[in-house]
Amino acid sequence: MQKSNLVIFFFMFFVYLLTMGLYYNQTHTIIIQETEKNIEDILLSRRALSHLVSDIQKAEVNRLKDLGHIEPGYFSKELLSSSYISLQLNEYTNIEREKLGLEPLTFKYASPNPTNPDNLANVYELNIYNQLNKGSITKYKEILSENNKKYLYYAIAGKRIQAKCLQCHGIPEDAPKMLVEAYGNQNGFGLEIGDLAAIISVKAPLTDVYKKNDRQFYFIAFVTFFVFIILLIIAEKIKKHMRAKEDAIASANNAQEKSHQKAEELKNSLEKLYGHVLSSKFNMQGELIEVSEALINLSGYSKEEIIGQQFCFFKHPDIEEDLYQPVWKSLMRGESWGGEVKNITKEGKIFWVEASINHIKDNHGITQYFESIMRVITEKKALLEDINKDPLTTLFNRRNFEQHFVIERARAKRDHKYFSLLMIDIDYFKQYNDNYGHLQGDHALQKVAESLKKSFRRSSDLIFRLGGEEFAVLSAATDIKKLIYSAQNACNILQEERIPHIKSDVNPYITISIGVALISEDSTLTLKEIYEASDKALYKAKAAGRNQIKFIEL
Repeated sequence: MQKSNLVIFFFMFFVYLLTMGLYYNQTHTIIIQETEKNIEDILLSRRALSHLVSDIQKAEVNRLKDLGHIEPGYFSKELLSSSYISLQLNEYTNIEREKLGLEPLTFKYASPNPTNPDNLANVYELNIYNQLNKGSITKYKEILSENNKKYLYYAIAGKRIQAKCLQCHGIPEDAPKMLVEAYGNQNGFGLEIGDLAAIISVKAPLTDVYKKNDRQFYFIAFVTFFVFIILLIIAEKIKKHMRAKEDAIASANNAQEKSHQKAEELKNSLEKLYGHVLSSKFNMQGELIEVSEALINLSGYSKEEIIGQQFCFFKHPDIEEDLYQPVWKSLMRGESWGGEVKNITKEGKIFWVEASINHIKDNHGITQYFESIMRVITEKKALLEDINKDPLTTLFNRRNFEQHFVIERARAKRDHKYFSLLMIDIDYFKQYNDNYGHLQGDHALQKVAESLKKSFRRSSDLIFRLGGEEFAVLSAATDIKKLIYSAQNACNILQEERIPHIKSDVNPYITISIGVALISEDSTLTLKEIYEASDKALYKAKAAGRNQIKFIEL
């Protein structure tokens, strides 16, 4: 292997190792994030359980006491102690986890002054308790190493002491007799309203999950490395083949007779190649004067139908005529042009091309005509569309929002148009989901997407679903009134759908609020600043009562 090849090999191997390392770290990050989410759900359910015991079960016991069905000093940890019930629930949870071959979770209520001594906070937990009690943090999480195993420790604040809690946590004389008999009159008393009763924590094992992930990682790493080696071998063979071919051509060109023969062969090859390349030529008036056989076959038109038409003859109906004006202006300035173009065949089939338009000049440097060389990228566009589209609404997703923002803003500035970012939110959508269910919620999201598509129909309008009930639109126009009309039209179309929403405080049907940031062509604001302005306008629309549009001009 030559020295240059070794350098390339080691460089590619370094890139491979770097990529695998980044992928490995990313998988571990995802594991931790998923574990955090699962733990947070558990902790929130335990905090909710505390409220259930305090607000429902204790109230029912007090009612039965008042009716004389239960003695005044009655207390049962199985019924009235949220910490005991939570610990029992955790034990049963671990039994079920064991059946599935999962490691147990460690759940704990920790307090500096617990009724049950088992819940006494250690030094580590006391530090976390103090931070949560002061409100300096809302949650605490840390990766712990114990006995050569990794754990995720996650803690949140439990319930704070309310007036009704003082019956059991104020002074012993007020507490139920059976509680004092069970736990004594020293612990768990003397708390005041607003005090944090305890922190709730879960310690979840990570080691087994890491091991499972690592097995998958090593398999992927092995397969990709094997493919990497195979590709290198193939590349080396191709290079050897190419070198041999070049040597043969060089030898042939040494002889005049063979050189002439090669020239003739090359000429014939180029003529055949032109028949397979998508190309067209058009004059200084933009009229097509020549098209390749490949373009004729692809488009479905005859040569007679094409010659004499404008150079944008194949454009898709979605593409507005004025979008080709910047192309023509660039050519008239003596510049070349390149870009992606959406076209349509005579039978109505869409095909995308990557086009490059260049000047063909005479010996004096004067342009005689223009030549466009095209490459079909329909499959590539379809693949990118699948990746960048939200499967539920078929709108663009968040993935390429920033890239589209930069491109469309530059296009608007070049064409001397206003540029706008619209942020759209469905009013009271959480309440809608809670009341009607997520299937109906998905249906509502699709209806909102349809209303936006019907309002922002130009090819330069890009609509995104950023996540949840949040949508965004990038739009440019020479007239602000057109932008305002499109936004209001989206609201009106959605209203005509009359999708019931009995949990809305503004309308019995689903509505949307819209915040619009209007940017002049000479603005130098960043994406973050424009995004924040649009979000601020959306906030104003919500604060003003929702179901309306608010604008901010920048």
